[in-house]
Amino acid sequence: MDIHQQVTSLYGQYGAPALTNFRVEDVTGNGPWEAGVFTLADVNGDVVLIRRKPQTNHPGLETFWWIPGGAHEAGEKLDEAAVREFREETGLELRIERLHVALIKDERFFSFWFRGHVVAGSASPHGDPCNSTAEVRSFSPADIPVGALWSDIDKIVLAYEGFIDYPIHSLLAKHSLHEQSKGLQTVSVPKTRITNILDAHKITYRVLPHSEPVFTVETAARQRGVVKEEMVKAILLRDKDGRYVMACVTGHVRLDPKAVRAHLPKGWKRLYFATAEEIFAVTGCVQGAVTPLGLPADVPVIFDEAIAHCEKVSISSGDPMAGLELDPKDLMRAAGAQLAPIAEAE
Repeated sequence: MDIHQQVTSLYGQYGAPALTNFRVEDVTGNGPWEAGVFTLADVNGDVVLIRRKPQTNHPGLETFWWIPGGAHEAGEKLDEAAVREFREETGLELRIERLHVALIKDERFFSFWFRGHVVAGSASPHGDPCNSTAEVRSFSPADIPVGALWSDIDKIVLAYEGFIDYPIHSLLAKHSLHEQSKGLQTVSVPKTRITNILDAHKITYRVLPHSEPVFTVETAARQRGVVKEEMVKAILLRDKDGRYVMACVTGHVRLDPKAVRAHLPKGWKRLYFATAEEIFAVTGCVQGAVTPLGLPADVPVIFDEAIAHCEKVSISSGDPMAGLELDPKDLMRAAGAQLAPIAEAE
């Protein structure tokens, strides 16, 4: 069955997708084609996501979460491939309800996102023939790690289905997606675990959206229209005994780990920079989108003295697609931070 027949059959069974960037009549079916199939599924309202094992050609990939899916194989119907991939990556059986997104790229590669529900099975990646799944987890909507979602389309689908609040209009434009059915239900301000913390403290902040994910101070400053002197770099350090400390400096200076240790209680050992895996495990944020908020109670937070002299500061929202601007005094209060000279001398 060629791709035109596949798509026609798919639309006939599940209806047209809510979002797409092509018309069925434009799909000729001539020549070779490939397809990826993914399914957003829930268990009693909790969303099933997977985390992949480390890959040498994609460092840091293991810190992200994905909607389960993979490659369509020759001889399969597209929905059958989605059910198989979901089973292989999660150990769960799936019932597909509808087609959500249909994408075409480079005239021969297609991607399809389905919506479904888990009907049986026990979460485990044991069936994955490539052994690429590291973890399977069900998240309540409030606990979905928005800042650690790998795919733009995953964010779009989760927001469109009402599981997360996310400003996806720029992502729709980026992928040339247009709606074919229901209206878009999103908000202009991303809500993350970090904004929820600030809201709980009744702290005023301004959202600084990005046009693309950012993970460096330089790119973030440019995207937000601020100077590096207003940026707060949140750096997680670990000592030899496995204790963590969060140290923050402004974006234009370097952190001095020795100075940080000097302002910790007696008994702390030499400090090292935490790995990407440790950063995500401790902070819940991916490397490059870390904030000093919402940390475990046993992780002290130290701010360089220069931060207190800023009129305003810019931090990550915990989501690579947006930053936050707020008063440094409010940030220090919410973080429970102490002040100390911990930047390297210029």
